[in-house]
Amino acid sequence: MREWLLRSEAMREAHAAADVPAARRRAQAQAQLLTEVARRVAEPVDALPSGSYAAVQLGLCRDATYWALVALQLDDEPPARDLATLWARTPAERLARAAGGPDGAESVRRALVDGVPAYSLDTAEAVASLARDFTTALVADLDAPQRRVERLSMQRWLRIGLVAAVLLVVGYAGRVLALGPNLLEGKPFQASSAYAACVPITNCEGLLFHTNQENNPWVEFDLGTPRAMKRIEVTNRADCCADRAAPLVVEISTDRTTWTEVARREQEFFVWKTSFPRTVGRYIRLRTLRPTQFHLKEVIVR
Repeated sequence: MREWLLRSEAMREAHAAADVPAARRRAQAQAQLLTEVARRVAEPVDALPSGSYAAVQLGLCRDATYWALVALQLDDEPPARDLATLWARTPAERLARAAGGPDGAESVRRALVDGVPAYSLDTAEAVASLARDFTTALVADLDAPQRRVERLSMQRWLRIGLVAAVLLVVGYAGRVLALGPNLLEGKPFQASSAYAACVPITNCEGLLFHTNQENNPWVEFDLGTPRAMKRIEVTNRADCCADRAAPLVVEISTDRTTWTEVARREQEFFVWKTSFPRTVGRYIRLRTLRPTQFHLKEVIVR
């Protein structure tokens, strides 16, 4: 599980493959630069002076291939001074992979190696395109170890994020199960009065109810049958007037005649969560203890 999550062994191998001597890194960077310049000549953003773009691309690709092959050489072999020697030293399968096969590698060799020196302005666009595609693939192959490091790093963080998200969901689900369901879900309720501007209540978006200005306004919920409860969570109005809901008492009854106070909040609040001794009742009433308007956004009982 640890290896799946952190990819430690794979990261060590990837870093080892990407850790090359400075001289090879410089050669690779030069190959990348020349390849990018060749691409910009082939796909200019602004108009360039007249001339043979294909010949320029071929020359750039020839130089880019030289430095790419220098970067591919073994550490204990000094780089050759000519492209033909470097080509001969490079594993054929590496060249074929970049050229799309042995036949492609042979065509590239004729264009880049056998054509040296070549100062002709009659280079065909197809030959330049072939050389550019080969050089681009060869340089991308050089960069593969570093890209693998980056992919593994991204994979590691994605997996850590996934595990964290799963743990968060499991923890939240466990907490909900431990607290129990909302006993008020779908249950009817009534308030001591209804503020005219909030009739229907959808006119006052986000509020559960809104009473008139009156003495000790209240809201009462009916569970239908007696249920055991031990926790209440109250969310106040957010846009204004939070002070209207305090002081607030929570009362429980089985017959709507005798009420037992189970919780009280004296101070202003936005969200109030409190537990109380397990109490059985059918009716839950929230009541303010002064003349005011009374309104809440949500009430949850567990």
